[in-house]
Amino acid sequence: MSWFSGNLTSYTTQLKDFTKQVLTEGTEEVTDVPGELKSARARILELEYQIQQTQNDAKAFHFEAQQKDEKIEELEHEKLHMQNEFKQKLKEAKCEINRLTDELEEVRLLQMQNPSENYIGECEDVSESHRNELYAMQEAHSTAVELLNHQHIIDAERYQMRIVELEELLSKNESPLLDQN
Repeated sequence: MSWFSGNLTSYTTQLKDFTKQVLTEGTEEVTDVPGELKSARARILELEYQIQQTQNDAKAFHFEAQQKDEKIEELEHEKLHMQNEFKQKLKEAKCEINRLTDELEEVRLLQMQNPSENYIGECEDVSESHRNELYAMQEAHSTAVELLNHQHIIDAERYQMRIVELEELLSKNESPLLDQN
């Protein structure tokens, strides 16, 4: 809009200069009245053309501003939709974390209540070599389960930290999805 106001100032200055010229010339003795009249009319036509151009520019700027307002409104609507979608995904993630935490706690309780070693000891018809193999497999299984449990705990903690981080962003009305635009 500074361009527009700059042009408007320029036109205003030109109009003032023209008015001064007309008034100054009005006090001087005019010898060629038809020539002066023709010159004044040409100048008036020129200024009217500039005024028309300025009005056209103003209409174009108004139309452009209207389009930008519509785009802003559309983006605000999109932002609101994305925030709602983000909140829903966050809620789902919290539910999933709670479910996995509960499931992990159940697994821990079952391991504490029923150590797997008891099952192998109860099998009397198993040979000693098979029993050793079963113990080794059971130990490997227990180790794998512990590693999985440990990984689930790490994942749950990481998810929890991310949730806190996202909640802080939401409280500041910032969205990582919007930052991509």
